[in-house]
Amino acid sequence: LEGWQMDRVSTSSLFENIGNSESNSIETLSLKSCCFIGDETVEKLVEGLPQIEKLHTLNLGFCNLQDADIIQLSQQLQSMPSVQNLHIGGNNCLEQESVNSISQWLSDESCQLQDLNVSSLWIGFSEEGLLQRFVDLIPLFRGVAENRSLQSLTLADNHIENIEIKELCYAMKKREDLIYLDIAENPFNEIGAEALRDFVQQATSMKGIRFENKYLQYRNTETIKFLVQWNSLSSRLGEGCKSMPLSLWPLAFARFKSDLNNRYDQTDYSADAIFRLLHTLNGEFGHPLSFRIATQH
Repeated sequence: LEGWQMDRVSTSSLFENIGNSESNSIETLSLKSCCFIGDETVEKLVEGLPQIEKLHTLNLGFCNLQDADIIQLSQQLQSMPSVQNLHIGGNNCLEQESVNSISQWLSDESCQLQDLNVSSLWIGFSEEGLLQRFVDLIPLFRGVAENRSLQSLTLADNHIENIEIKELCYAMKKREDLIYLDIAENPFNEIGAEALRDFVQQATSMKGIRFENKYLQYRNTETIKFLVQWNSLSSRLGEGCKSMPLSLWPLAFARFKSDLNNRYDQTDYSADAIFRLLHTLNGEFGHPLSFRIATQH
C-alpha cells in the first residue's frame, strides 16, 4: 500500500478487512511514503496493528510520522512479539521521548526485533537553517545493547558525531550477534572511524557495514572494509583463521593480495573469491585450510 493517501475512514476499512480470518495471515505490511490525512488517522492505524497477529515486517518509512506517533507505536509493539523487521526512517521526530520509547521497547524481554531502520529519523533544521539533531541517542544505544535478538541496525543520516560513534561501539561490544550496521552519511571523522575499526576487529559476527561519509580518509575506510570481509570469510573457514593476532590482519591481507597478483593474476578480493582461492592453495600445499597458507607460500 505504499504511497497511498489514507484518512480515518479508509484506515478503519483497512483493518476491518484485515480482521477477517482470510486476511489475518498477513506477514508484511508496507505503508512507506503514505500520506495520513487527519489527526486521528495514525492513531487509528497503530491501534489496529495488533489485529495482524502474524505481522513479521512493518514499514512506515517516510510517512511524516511525528514524535507522538512513534511513542504510541513503540508502546503498541510491546504487545506484538511477532514483529521482527521495522522501518520507521525518514519521519519527523525531534523530541527525546521518541528515542526513549524505542529504547524501552528494545529493552523489553518480549521484543524479538531483528532488523531496525531508523535512518534520517531524528534530524531537522535549526532556526538558522542548519541541519542538526535535537535529541540524545545514547538511550537508544543502551536499548540496542540490552536487546538479544537484533541483527541489523540502520542509523544512517542521523547527524551522529565522533563521541556518539564511540558510545555506539561501546554498547555494541555487549552484542555477539549483530550482523549488519549502517551508519553512513553521519558527520564523524577519523576519531570515530578508529573506534569503529577497533569494534569491528573484535565483533566477529559483523558481516556487513556501511559507514562512508565525506569526512573519512581512504586508509581507515579500506581497513574497516577488509576486517568485515575477513569476519565473513573466517566464519566459513573455522577457528584456524581466527588465531592470527588482530594487529597482523591488515599486513597479512596486503601480503595475500600481493601473492595473488604475482602468482594468480587475481584482482577480485571479495570474501567469496578469497575463499575459493584458499581451497586451491589447500590442494596445492596439502596443509589444513587456513589463512596462514596464503601468507606463508
